[in-house]
Amino acid sequence: MQTPNLSVDAVIPALNEAGRVGAVVETVRSSGLVGRILVVNDGSEDGTAAEAQEAGAQVLDLPETGGKAHAMLVGAMASQAEYLLFLDADLIGLAAGHVRAMLDPVARGETRSTVGIFEQGRGATDWAQAVSPWLSGQRVIPRQIFLEISGLDDMGYGVEVAITRHLSRLEIKPAVVSLV
Repeated sequence: MQTPNLSVDAVIPALNEAGRVGAVVETVRSSGLVGRILVVNDGSEDGTAAEAQEAGAQVLDLPETGGKAHAMLVGAMASQAEYLLFLDADLIGLAAGHVRAMLDPVARGETRSTVGIFEQGRGATDWAQAVSPWLSGQRVIPRQIFLEISGLDDMGYGVEVAITRHLSRLEIKPAVVSLV
């Protein structure tokens, strides 16, 4: 079951996230709100791919590490959904309600993009996200808008800032969603 009137695929870039990625995939799958769950295995040298597949994801295997932005681009290009839900593969405490909270403002037409900010986690993480929410890897964005961002293929880890800047140029202000 997908969010009504909203076509969404989840894209989860992953590098050596065995022991964590399976729980993220299972949570997204249990939400019933996305079409496909695409885990982009970014050259991992552990059991990331097998764990993600066992949890119900479609795994896109990259032979060598290309960086987070490249992995996100590979996932976006494999999707045909109107919207992408990007999630980090190492999230702890992700719940189906968090997935819904990130998708609901978009489904209601209140915004075209969201950024999820975790609270009540590790102190340093909470502080960093409060000070600079544009660095969060938890986002919903129209697929086509994401694909318009130049330089994704070799950007590495500055992708969250690039997304924020691109949305700003388009005068799209992502709704900040507290993931408590």
